[in-house]
Amino acid sequence: LSLKGAMDLIMIFCFRRVWTFIAKVPPTDLMMMRMGAGAVAVFFLTLAFVGEESKDGYFAFFLTPILGLQAVAVPSYRSLLGSAFPDKRSSIFSALSALESIPGLVAPVLFTQLYSRTVGEFSGCAYLAMGLAGAAALALLLAFAAVDRVVEIGDEDGHEDGSSSSSSEGHRDGGRASASSTAREELPLVVSS
Repeated sequence: LSLKGAMDLIMIFCFRRVWTFIAKVPPTDLMMMRMGAGAVAVFFLTLAFVGEESKDGYFAFFLTPILGLQAVAVPSYRSLLGSAFPDKRSSIFSALSALESIPGLVAPVLFTQLYSRTVGEFSGCAYLAMGLAGAAALALLLAFAAVDRVVEIGDEDGHEDGSSSSSSEGHRDGGRASASSTAREELPLVVSS
């Protein structure tokens, strides 16, 4: 068991309990996904710039608990998608399994090539690319909250069926909530300005 694997296990089993104990409110799935994407961005961007100066390698060792937060995002997005489409869970989890295997095949080749081509100029370029991918995921999760907030505000403007004049994502069809409305009901939204 590697240090990263041990940290992932600790985060998965303990993080929600510790968060609930401290904040007195359990973290939502969307919040956990944001923390995971943010942890990836912070870990790799820090490693790209500061890690290049630290040639001994201990710097990455001390950042491992931050990367461990990435592990809490996986059960959260599975839970969110599974609860959004309860009648299609087996199909969703099969598709997720197939999609999760793609980065394991592509990333080693891609980042090895990137590192070998940029090691002379900027050895942290591969880490920078990984950090930017994490930052892009975090930006998409924050944008999801902003779009969902607009749909929720549209609901408060008198659209009782959950739809708004600009979007039909929030409507209910046949008594079953769509993915957007299920996520809105389940997740409190925090939009910072």
